[in-house]
Formats: sequence, C-alpha cells, structure tokens
Amino acid sequence: MNSLFPPHLDKGSRDTGPNGPVRFLQNLLIANLPEVARAIGLIPDGDYGDKTLALVVFVQYLAAREGYDVEPDNIDGHLGPITRKGLLAEWHLALDKIPAQAGGECLYMGPGFTEPKPWPPAPAPEPVPEPAPPAEPVPPAEPASEPAPPEPVPEPEPAAGPQQPSAEEPAPEA
Repeated sequence: MNSLFPPHLDKGSRDTGPNGPVRFLQNLLIANLPEVARAIGLIPDGDYGDKTLALVVFVQYLAAREGYDVEPDNIDGHLGPITRKGLLAEWHLALDKIPAQAGGECLYMGPGFTEPKPWPPAPAPEPVPEPAPPAEPVPPAEPASEPAPPEPVPEPEPAAGPQQPSAEEPAPEA
C-alpha cells in the first residue's frame, strides 16, 4: 500500500491531483490551527508555498516546545520524518498510515532536490521474460511399416500308438 504522503514535502511541492498530500496537509493545518491559518490567509490550494511553510514551522515550534523529539535546529518548515513524529505526538495523526487515493498525485520537493519528483512513484515495469531458446528440430516420423505376416503355426505331431482313421481317410475293409 502506498501512503498518500511522500517521504518529504517542502516548499515547491504541489499537487497534480485534487486529493493530493499538499492539499490534505493544508486542510489538516487549517482544521487544527484555524485562527493562525485564517490570520495568515492559508487556503487549501495544493501549493506548498510560504503560507504552508509558515504553518509547518509553527507546528514544529509547538512540537519542540512540548518536547516531541523536534529540536530547534530541525525547525525548517520541511515535512519530513521528525515533523511527522511531532504530528503523531501532538495530534495523534500518523501521516504515513493514510493510504493513497485516486487524485492523490503530487510533485514533491525534498532535501537536496533541484526539481520536484512525482508521487506516488510509477510502478516498476513488469520484467519481460526472456524468450525461450529455439526448440530442437524434431526429426520427421518414420512412415509406419506394415506388420509382418504371422508365422505359420506348425501342425501338431501325431501321438504315438495306434492311429485312428481320420474322417477323410476310408476305413480299411475287414
């Protein structure tokens, strides 16, 4: 199962579908921090810009203040593994457990990226089976030969003793 969220979201990430992770994150921020979101004018437009970045920084600050494994050095507005742990602790929300859905595509930025990458990643192509080696030529079948004629059955030898006249031989006259 693919998660709705890529490994990283950072400024410059943007949804390419209507149900993408950036818009989901923006709605999550608006729902949990409505006053702050309204004050800075965040709208769920699917573009991880300055306003989304500012609210993620604010969430990181809250998580660091509460002692949720977010160090002040990690407050950068980047939605990566450390910020996810903070969201899980603060709002009991596991972003990695949210399944991908239709329309949940995005182009995401992460550490060291020079350009956005697509999410979810394209499935790996199915391996193409190697062609079977050519079959050995089958020799043509030999023509069927006629069965050999049956061997003649030898006639039984006469038994020893007086011979009985056969029906074909005339009986001797007495």
